[in-house]
Amino acid sequence: AFAFIGAAAFSDANATATLATGQIRFQLFDTDGDGITESTLIQGNVNDNLAADFEILLQNYTGPVVAADFVL
Repeated sequence: AFAFIGAAAFSDANATATLATGQIRFQLFDTDGDGITESTLIQGNVNDNLAADFEILLQNYTGPVVAADFVL
């Protein structure tokens, strides 16, 4: 199971009281290098190393991302 942590960094100490294992987060992302964030990067952590283990790019989407967007 995953815990949505919003835009927070992967962490073993966070508001969801979970280890980094099973966390999912997002960040706004500049995909073309022009300094303007025009996409959203979804990242997931499946182990406890505080690094993203998978990423999903939502090209040209900067709208809200909330826990209800995911079946966790």
